[in-house]
Amino acid sequence: AVCPVRRECTEYAMEIREPYGIWGGYTETERRQLIAQGITSL
Repeated sequence: AVCPVRRECTEYAMEIREPYGIWGGYTETERRQLIAQGITSL
């Protein structure tokens, strides 16, 4: 099954810089890497 809010969930976690947990299928490390690359919207 595919989550219908995966993108929104990930973007929210990145927006608030959520330091814990898996959001939208991304770990803390993966989200930090995306932000470091300048990716803030999927």
